[in-house]
Amino acid sequence: MDNIQELAYYLSELTSTSLSVPCQLAHFVLVICGVKQCWVEKHYRFQPATTWCLSMVCCFGGGCLVNLFVGKPMLMPFANTEALTLASLVWWLVFYTPRNAFQVTTQWFPVSVVTMLLKELIRTKKIIKGVTLAQAVYPSSNIICTFLGMLAACGGGFLKNFAILFSSQWNGDSIRNLQCSVVTKFCTLFSFLYVLQMNGHISQSIELIALIQATSLFAFLVGNKLQMVNDPFSTAEKILCGIFVDYTVFSRPNEVTRRNEESLKHNKEKKQNEKPQNNKNTKNKHE
Repeated sequence: MDNIQELAYYLSELTSTSLSVPCQLAHFVLVICGVKQCWVEKHYRFQPATTWCLSMVCCFGGGCLVNLFVGKPMLMPFANTEALTLASLVWWLVFYTPRNAFQVTTQWFPVSVVTMLLKELIRTKKIIKGVTLAQAVYPSSNIICTFLGMLAACGGGFLKNFAILFSSQWNGDSIRNLQCSVVTKFCTLFSFLYVLQMNGHISQSIELIALIQATSLFAFLVGNKLQMVNDPFSTAEKILCGIFVDYTVFSRPNEVTRRNEESLKHNKEKKQNEKPQNNKNTKNKHE
């Protein structure tokens, strides 16, 4: 146990010193590669200002949102000129390198594994910083502190999803298709553990919790990339939903089957009713 504790302290110190820039670089690469997936090539080639703005918002969005909620200058993360310059360089490399050479290189499995590891090391720092800032303003609210810790690590992703949601065509499934990612669930869980540790309810050090967080998330992401793991929270969610939401735990098996069949029948009828209406609208449009 002492060796693990020493390793936790060593990695924490390393992430704050010599690995600080590589971890930040890994964060920018993965975030901006995710942003690029929102565009078709023929569009982003002619929208450099838009792609840069959204990339910077996603890279620094978590810090901006946390600052907003704790009463600090919202745009303070952009005051770090070195980080902004590094993020802008990565933006150009990801979006506009000839033949997508940079992105292809980062997607090579050995490179992507190292990038994910560095990303998870800096994610621990983001959550701890978010929880620390939140506790200075909301010391009596564990929920707010947990939420802001998670937001510090996942805020950029939230902003990207909301930007896509509000810029796309709305329909009945626009909101219903939104769901919490596994990474967000992990961040919420460990943010809560940091809150408990800072309140004295957990005797283990923050560095040890950070090591467990980085190891768990890194293992999940690598396994997910190899298509070897599923959502580790799904079983617990099904049990809790069965108890408190849809009450399937208290229903007989035949009743659960009947409900599922009724739901499928209702969805099928709804789709069949929508088709004639769409055909009618198309016909009227042509007339």
